[in-house]
Amino acid sequence: MNQAGNGPGVFTRAEDYLVNTLTSSARPGEAWDIWATGLGPVQGDEAAQPLPGPLGYNVEVWVGEQRAQVIYAGRSGCCAGIDQIRFIVPEGVSGCYVPVRVLVEGVPSNSVTISIDRESSACSEPGLLTRQQLQEVQQGGRLRVGAITLARSETAVTVPGFGQFVLKTDIGSATFLQYTYDQLIRSGSLVQYAESGGCYVYTFRTTRNEPPSLGELDPIRPTLLDAGPVINVRGPVGNKQLQPQGGQRGIYSAELGGGGTPPFGGGLPDYLEPGEYRVDNGGGGADVGPFQVTATLGPWIQWTNQDQLSQIPLTQPLHVTWTGGTAQDWVMITGSSSNGDAGAAFICGVPASRGSYTVPTSVLAALPPSGSIGGSPQGSLGVITVRPPISFTAAGLDQAWLTFSRAQMKSVSYTR
Repeated sequence: MNQAGNGPGVFTRAEDYLVNTLTSSARPGEAWDIWATGLGPVQGDEAAQPLPGPLGYNVEVWVGEQRAQVIYAGRSGCCAGIDQIRFIVPEGVSGCYVPVRVLVEGVPSNSVTISIDRESSACSEPGLLTRQQLQEVQQGGRLRVGAITLARSETAVTVPGFGQFVLKTDIGSATFLQYTYDQLIRSGSLVQYAESGGCYVYTFRTTRNEPPSLGELDPIRPTLLDAGPVINVRGPVGNKQLQPQGGQRGIYSAELGGGGTPPFGGGLPDYLEPGEYRVDNGGGGADVGPFQVTATLGPWIQWTNQDQLSQIPLTQPLHVTWTGGTAQDWVMITGSSSNGDAGAAFICGVPASRGSYTVPTSVLAALPPSGSIGGSPQGSLGVITVRPPISFTAAGLDQAWLTFSRAQMKSVSYTR
């Protein structure tokens, strides 16, 4: 939908060619079509006319964690070179951003998302998006959202000649955005931690030893909302302020603490410790009125088999385990690998209560074997704890929430 190969995909209902959006969701049991390219060659000259018909390849469609029934996989009758894959939406899957990927003879496609809801044409994400809000935006309104995240990142890095170091950083970020309906249905970065389950895979080209975020890859640029000169954060360790990023009110961030272990970091005091936090924007800004939200941060989950995962075969399922967490916590298993200036990354979301997750080989197949820089592998694996969003209100916003997250990351090497 955004013409960038990520975010919401182009799906139409087989019955009437209804286009899938946040307000025209698929329902389990319905037949829907994926529109794509690259399924394989045909016999004949497509420059003369479309050549519809099945191509005979082994095609799998995965919707969330469920494998869907494939009815047809071949060229479309409408357009030369355009593939059409018809599948049945599986039971037990719902959400505004359910990951979908296709495998052709075991080779994975890029991932996109589909909106699925059993009860309504409009989908919903508990605590984040309501059906009523989406329907109001569809009728010509705007969706104005605020998202504040207080996040800890802990990365275990092995440096040849120095040993292993844990680079710990506490970061605060806040965004205040206004979406038109057209922007909303095309963007995939509004809710990156949607609790739809399954794995999302994306490729990237970069010289960095880390993948870009999904937000960086999304070309949709909503309007920034001025929420004031700074965002104040008050916690057990002290007071901090999130500053406008690049001088633009609407995107705020700050390093709150951590900074790594000397000599590979500043050695700042840790900030995100258990206790009560209060976030506010003082007197507010031109677009967003004053707000205040209070939340308590409890103990994090613990990644239990972290030390056993260093050399990861891409041809075998990857099993990750953890302990702790509440029934409302969500866990994101994330990994990336690059070789030279190209790479791929995956994000798999599951409830923390499961205690473990196995990343299938169909996801790992998208990753290249890891290269290295200075003896350090260009691969990473991590477990991210995402606490349930805490909603708050402010004049000028339709929906706003505060979340805590903690990423436990380590350098690994993916091999074939």
